[in-house]
Amino acid sequence: MGAEILARPKVLSRSLVQVAEIDLSLARLYEGHVNGLALVTMHGDASLFHDSGSILGVWGADHLTRGVTLKVDNNLKGTKRFCSGLGVIDTAVVTAKTADGQRMVLVDVTDSDRQDLTTWNMAGMQTSRSGDFTFDGLTVDEGALLGAPGAFAIEPHLVGGVWRIAAVQAGGTLGLLNAAIAALHTRGHLEAEPQIARLAPLVARALASLPYIARTARMVSRAPKDTEAAVAQSIAARLLTEEIAQNAITAVEQSVGLAMFDVDHPVGRRARDLAAYLRQVARDALLQRMGRTFLISDRPLSDLIYD
Repeated sequence: MGAEILARPKVLSRSLVQVAEIDLSLARLYEGHVNGLALVTMHGDASLFHDSGSILGVWGADHLTRGVTLKVDNNLKGTKRFCSGLGVIDTAVVTAKTADGQRMVLVDVTDSDRQDLTTWNMAGMQTSRSGDFTFDGLTVDEGALLGAPGAFAIEPHLVGGVWRIAAVQAGGTLGLLNAAIAALHTRGHLEAEPQIARLAPLVARALASLPYIARTARMVSRAPKDTEAAVAQSIAARLLTEEIAQNAITAVEQSVGLAMFDVDHPVGRRARDLAAYLRQVARDALLQRMGRTFLISDRPLSDLIYD
């Protein structure tokens, strides 16, 4: 997929939802590829990846004691953790500390000797090919440096980009509900009034979140006049879909029952994947940032969602 998808945020939003509805681990890789395309487009040469078949990722989580650094000779050192797509993606946008601040570096990550899949011991997202990647001794040329120091944190493209996470969460929720509905139908339990009362409102809420996510994607993509309002709306979409997903996991557990806790049960696997994916970074900080923007304003709240 080339960078042209970035100019069609509504289409991108829908495709993220649809991929996640099918497979959450695949959607995680897809979202990372799109994020990487966006960063390369803004700060490098996107033509390198146009129709090339190359799969991109964005790896930002540093190892607790061996964070990635970039020396003056463009030599990398350190380890990233929670790297999705090991052995699948070809190139990663990697954040690295330098004397001048954080830099983005485009790195070939196909060396299997640097990959460690054993560090991913999570109950969910087992097929996301996640783990550690060690960069010690890798040297990159100047063309691999993306943007100026601090460019990775420019808004609305960092926190403002969490609308993509919201789309994946919404799709993952729909996938879980699809699987639960199929399991209940097979058992002849789907028509029971308690099941309908439990699941129908969640289906409605999940579907209702999709236009909000699409509108947020459009707002963020067109260089909004009020950057912080766009960031806050993206956070709101991310937190809304997290809440719906958490409620869906609880409801599905109550509806399907003990059977879904079998390690091979398809509904249980989807629930574990979704629960793991929901644990995105800095949730409380995002909530505070959104709240300050929405609540400390001299405008009507409805004005905040239009640009």
